[in-house]
Amino acid sequence: MPQRWMKILAFCMAATLVVSACRKSEFSKDEKLPESFSTSLYITSQNEFLYALDPRTGEKKWEYYVGSHVEATPVIIGEHLYLPTTDSLIKLDAKRGKLVKKYWMNNSIFQQFIASPAVDGNNIIIGALNDTLYSLNTVTENVNWYFNAGGDILSSPTVSAGQVILGAGNKVFALDVATGAKKWEFTGGAAFTSSATVSGPFVFIGCLDGNLYVLDFATGAAKWSYDTKAQILSSPIVYGGNVIFGSNNSKL
Repeated sequence: MPQRWMKILAFCMAATLVVSACRKSEFSKDEKLPESFSTSLYITSQNEFLYALDPRTGEKKWEYYVGSHVEATPVIIGEHLYLPTTDSLIKLDAKRGKLVKKYWMNNSIFQQFIASPAVDGNNIIIGALNDTLYSLNTVTENVNWYFNAGGDILSSPTVSAGQVILGAGNKVFALDVATGAKKWEFTGGAAFTSSATVSGPFVFIGCLDGNLYVLDFATGAAKWSYDTKAQILSSPIVYGGNVIFGSNNSKL
């Protein structure tokens, strides 16, 4: 009998200790835990979503429903992500996936965006299907300049050494990155959907006429070309003294 009472007494003491240890006065103030962020991989999909993934594990951090067709790759400037779509340019909080602003929705000046943009400091260089290349300041939200290329802009511009190299229609243009002034142009045998690659004094770009063209970066003069006999849609890379590209002749 005494052992039973001793057990009951011990239990009551333990319960009292638990209750006393949980008094409200001993809790810290209700404060939000500090947010923690790590490197993210951003990717779009034909299901009209933009995803932020952990590049090491593939785990999804967040997703954003774009609500329209997306072909372009997003770019990051500061803490914001910019994604061109078929009806607007979307600005998101890159860490949290929250919408900050939509630019140029239903504005007659801007049209559909398909090509991925290039970045020059705080400026986005982006081509639209109204044949126009724009330089947009993301700080002032003003257009620095625009250039009418006279043809659909399906490829991404390339920024290098103060110049923007752009394929539009059947022409390749070199523009001053600060002013948009044309420095030179080159005419190919068909449309350019490939993006240009700059390496040293040369510009490499594929054309739908089947040729890989190599142009002088300073003047736009053709140095040589290589005919694959089939359309070149993808962009070349330069590595180890070689230029590597794919063609619709099923060859690399």
